[in-house]
Amino acid sequence: MAAEAAGPAGPGNGGGGSGSGSGGTGLTDLPGELLELILCCDVLGAADIGRVSCTCRRLREACQPRGKVWRERFRLRWPSLLKYYSHSDSVSWLEEYKARHNAGLEAQRIVASFSKRFFSEHVPCDGFSDIETLGCPSHFFEDELMCILNMEGRKGLTWKYYAKKILYFLRQQNILKNLKEYLQRPTERQSFLEGAVLIDQYCNPLSDICLKSVQAQVDDITDKVRKVLRTKNPRHPSLASKAGEVLVPEVELQRQVLDAMNCVLYEQLKYKGNELDYYNSLNSYIHQVLIRRTGIPISLSVLYLTIARQLGVKLEPVNFPSHFLLRWCQGKEGSTDIFDYTYIDAFGKGKQLTVKECEYLIGHHVTEEFYGVVTSKEVLQRMVGNLLNLGKRESTDQSYQLLRDSLDLYLAMYPDNVQHLMLQARLYFHLGIWPEKVLDILQHIQALDPSQHGAVGYLVQHTLEHIERRKEELGPEVKHRSDEKHKEVCFSIGLIMKHKRYGYNCVIYGWDPACMMGHEWIRNMNVHSLPHGPHQPFYNVLVEDGSCRYAAQENLEYNSEPREIPHPDIGRYFSEFTGLHYLANTELEIRYPEDLELTRATVQKIYSSGKDKENFDSIPDLEFNPIRGKIVHAFFDKRNLRQESDGLAEEINFEDFLTIMSYFRPIEMNMDEEQLDRFRKEKLKFLFHMYDSDHDGKITLQEYRNVVEELLSGNPHLEKESARSIADGAMMEAASICVGQMGPDQVYEGITFEDFLKVGDIPAVSPEEGPGQAQGRGVAPAPLSPSPRQMWQGIDIETKMHVRFLNVDTIAHCY
Repeated sequence: MAAEAAGPAGPGNGGGGSGSGSGGTGLTDLPGELLELILCCDVLGAADIGRVSCTCRRLREACQPRGKVWRERFRLRWPSLLKYYSHSDSVSWLEEYKARHNAGLEAQRIVASFSKRFFSEHVPCDGFSDIETLGCPSHFFEDELMCILNMEGRKGLTWKYYAKKILYFLRQQNILKNLKEYLQRPTERQSFLEGAVLIDQYCNPLSDICLKSVQAQVDDITDKVRKVLRTKNPRHPSLASKAGEVLVPEVELQRQVLDAMNCVLYEQLKYKGNELDYYNSLNSYIHQVLIRRTGIPISLSVLYLTIARQLGVKLEPVNFPSHFLLRWCQGKEGSTDIFDYTYIDAFGKGKQLTVKECEYLIGHHVTEEFYGVVTSKEVLQRMVGNLLNLGKRESTDQSYQLLRDSLDLYLAMYPDNVQHLMLQARLYFHLGIWPEKVLDILQHIQALDPSQHGAVGYLVQHTLEHIERRKEELGPEVKHRSDEKHKEVCFSIGLIMKHKRYGYNCVIYGWDPACMMGHEWIRNMNVHSLPHGPHQPFYNVLVEDGSCRYAAQENLEYNSEPREIPHPDIGRYFSEFTGLHYLANTELEIRYPEDLELTRATVQKIYSSGKDKENFDSIPDLEFNPIRGKIVHAFFDKRNLRQESDGLAEEINFEDFLTIMSYFRPIEMNMDEEQLDRFRKEKLKFLFHMYDSDHDGKITLQEYRNVVEELLSGNPHLEKESARSIADGAMMEAASICVGQMGPDQVYEGITFEDFLKVGDIPAVSPEEGPGQAQGRGVAPAPLSPSPRQMWQGIDIETKMHVRFLNVDTIAHCY
């Protein structure tokens, strides 16, 4: 495309497309700004710009590496990366483009390798070593991982699963580094808000959380407080431009600030303590507190304290037992007398308490030490401690991710805490992950506290046995359905099932011909009470609540309404959800090589509920549509169903229906030119098949006449002969385009699909007027206005072949 715009280099056009030799204006004759504007057009790709820059010196200068053209190419391809550059930077955008492109290829290579390397075990600590040694900028690598995660929802599940794990690891490593740098600062430079954000980020590394965004939301609340304060006291010092840098001296002025804060936070914005769902981890994350406007005492206290300090009021955190508080000095600054302070309950709408009222709050007397101020590190310790307790309580998350994350945070602050080191070692041992790291932790514990040698020795012994067993594994166990001992296995990998007794939805990712669990599990689960006991097939299933279960065959049944299973490990085993079942990924298919065929056959049988032509003919909205026959024909045309054989299907099942509807799917914004071209051709081929009623690969004059006559049959102002004349004229135009000048005895046999791509004057149903609307007006949908020699490239085929080509009510009637 670019080469055509520039013109071929050679003597005839001055070697660069100047156009002076032919008397016209060439691309290189255009003013610089206009030329740059053309080269920045979003229809051009990097390869186009590369080819253009090779044609002549003028165009090479226009496409110079540090110029606007390559910057725009970079922006169009990766818009989210521009935040890493400032306008004052002198950047070679061509080199940045190459670096980002290569980082993407490297990221794809690594993600693709993870399934084979780590299918049978959790990704080990050293599994990310390839990533840590990458030469490319980390934000380039992360951006490609985000592109993978944003792929079409039901496809690429295995890639997304491992891309998520890699991104989780990379971001946590970076956040942990930032946390350690934060903890090394002097206390006065440790912002409570920043500390809360770091904890939030570490526990939610895939969320878009940054200090700048959180601070902006806090600043917005602070501005609202200033507006209220201004109405009470227009001369208040907190209204000055540098408020927060200087503390408000008088207690009464401070009280005015706190009253205004309570008005905004609890009356206007409706912040409140979350009493109904107190033990929800979201209450501890500062970005969620701002979104949901609720939290627990410590998270609301951090918010309250931060706003007060920005308005010049010094509040201090108090590590009060069971209920975090703030204190406000009423006496001499720095007083050690607990009665010189008023205590503020941010959880209780900013209520101001005396010492005695604080004791009433928790129901018992406490010593003076609990009224003392604590450091930012101690505040973070309590926040992480809350998350640790929640992680221990978590019963549905079998990966114990919250407990693992909070342990990482606690040990980053207190790396020699034996109690938490032992908890981390036991957790990894229980999960069967990272045995090498378990040994390192145990060695560290032994050095810190030799009295732990009994527990340490036990874990070391069993961890070494785990490592040895892993070395002895020869390869994956392959289960063939054709094996005689597997003849009782009825269900297969990827089927969406329902538990008869408990009603949960699940997907099968493994099976055994009989129960393979130990005697204790069989006894605890009361398996012997089942009619077929343990001597029946058992299935490994991923359940919609996030759990993994082992279910007896007699307790499972086909799910009448198959749906996606929102399980975090779904991508570990499956590559795609088809709408009716899951497709096993390569590694799972290796282990169950004969299941895919059975799964497809089962889906065909269970969910076929096929529709024949009579079902479509009975749809009211199609009854008066002039091309009803063509539409129904298209649904049963085996060519449109992507079947190798020709002709019409007797009936179609739900998957066939989805296949037909895929021709009407809208364009996706991230499609490249090659994908767009293939996308358009698929839609055009569908239209071509509607005209080619005898399946001979040509649209003959008679076939074309039939379509036009049908389309115009509802128009009272057009007679049949007029319709035929329109068809004949269009066919002659098509012949002149595709064949050229024809001899007097030459006969045009018809439009092939290649011809069809060249001409654009073929009538079709108007996208703005579906079958139901046309019938409502009593006329047929109008054809597209004939446009001789118009190319398909000039027609918005994505709009013409939109689902509105049909009628939404018609689709609902079908299924």
